Amino acid sequence: MPKRFLAIVLCLFSIATCLAQQSLIQNGNMEAGADKPDGWSTQGVAHIERDTIVVRSAPASLRVEWQDGSGGTFQRLNPNPSGSFTVKGYTRVEGTFEVSQVALQFFDATRKQIGWKVISLLKSSGDWTEFHGQFTPPPSTAGTLLVVAAKGTGRIWLDDVTVDGDGTAQAAQSPTSTETAAAAPEEATPLPQAITASDPHLLYSGRFDLGKPAAPRCAWPASAVALHFKGRSANVNLTAQSQVRWQVYIDGKPGAVLLCNGKPQLLSLAKDLPDGEHTIVLLKRTESLFGIATINGFQLNEGAELLAAAAPARKIEVIGDSISAGFGDEAANQNEKFSPVTENAGIAYGALAARSLQADYTCIAWSGKTLWGHEKAIPDIYDRIIPQEAASQWDFSRWQPDVVVINLGTNDFSPGNPDEESWVAAYKEFIARIRKNYPKAYIFCAVSPMLVDKYSKSKNARTTFTAYINRVITECSKVGETKVALVEFPEQTGALGFGAAWHPSARQHEAMATVLEQAIRSKLSW
Repeated sequence: MPKRFLAIVLCLFSIATCLAQQSLIQNGNMEAGADKPDGWSTQGVAHIERDTIVVRSAPASLRVEWQDGSGGTFQRLNPNPSGSFTVKGYTRVEGTFEVSQVALQFFDATRKQIGWKVISLLKSSGDWTEFHGQFTPPPSTAGTLLVVAAKGTGRIWLDDVTVDGDGTAQAAQSPTSTETAAAAPEEATPLPQAITASDPHLLYSGRFDLGKPAAPRCAWPASAVALHFKGRSANVNLTAQSQVRWQVYIDGKPGAVLLCNGKPQLLSLAKDLPDGEHTIVLLKRTESLFGIATINGFQLNEGAELLAAAAPARKIEVIGDSISAGFGDEAANQNEKFSPVTENAGIAYGALAARSLQADYTCIAWSGKTLWGHEKAIPDIYDRIIPQEAASQWDFSRWQPDVVVINLGTNDFSPGNPDEESWVAAYKEFIARIRKNYPKAYIFCAVSPMLVDKYSKSKNARTTFTAYINRVITECSKVGETKVALVEFPEQTGALGFGAAWHPSARQHEAMATVLEQAIRSKLSW
């Protein structure tokens, strides 16, 4: 394989951190999506669209186009297969390619490629051609991508893709975190008092789709609902994909971790509490890429009384990537494979700082996302209630934060320092969008703890990034944007441990929360 072509493909895993999926492959028939099929992404010069004209079977195919360059389309298999699995699908090729193929790409927990298996070499034929094969991942595989990659000029269509086998969800790996005692919960014993999900006494935090008031949906990490009641026991009716996990807090203390199975479930939040008033918070530990969740209602014991949950006066929004989502923060060390088991948005720095400052909290974060760049930038999905759904648009007037923290850039600088002019312009444009949505908010631009000058692929990545950010702040101030400030999270050294894949540990997040809290207090006098 040409080195340049391989380099393009090697980039795929770093931005394909588990797109939201329900099985080994999502949307293989391209039935979901508007301009682009849901669940599929692209890298390099390749451009993808959902084609409803050229199809092998209705309603659509995925069309990939190249103009004298390298790249491809890809999707991560989810759950990651641990044993043999079968891949099958169809392609149609038109054009002139130096190389074109359907392949599997295997990575270890550090995102290093450990295998590349060609399923089919593609030839221009103008007709649909089947590809298929049975495969077993190499030892230590933590992630597997199905890739259609090419170099040249032309079009490749993809349709009717299936991946079947004994895939084992990463969530089923032996846990090493505070979730060790959690097991797939059994159905709770029904309680007599039904509380609808639209009851005004409930308090929702984060972005919820209220199109169906009795069944609000959410996807962003740290989305939460609080119920304040006088009673002893409470259940929740919810529906969520199998890798979604919820953290229960009872009167401010962590309770059970609720595991989902993709079907409607009645689960216990608390039982046999002391008589009196209690507050239960149900917080989404996992990020959007693991799926969407629906709250269908609650139940309380006989004689219990639902009270109004008090909304905090202060409000904080964090916009970020895997760090802000709590990626691997409960893993034992940097060598542990990442999974939903070790992701806990509730103990990430933003949630901790908000809790300490008694502020309502919204987290807009997705692993692998950037500030700037085609197909992978947070600004492209920032306006959405459900990030996987382009039509799901958030009404910013519903919630006006006092503080907005932008913690983006780690994934921009990790492959190499981006062009300064383009990146600075994109950052300033994003600040302008935020300011339009939130006229009174104080905006903090964060320096990532994972950006370092030493041992990085980029030359002086941390120093360069900080210089770019300082330029952004300086140029904003010159046009009257004075409520923008720098918050620098110290470089993580390992003294506080590491989370999965060298991400911040729980202790590192605590240190970051202290830095953020101090920065907010200094600017807003909280």
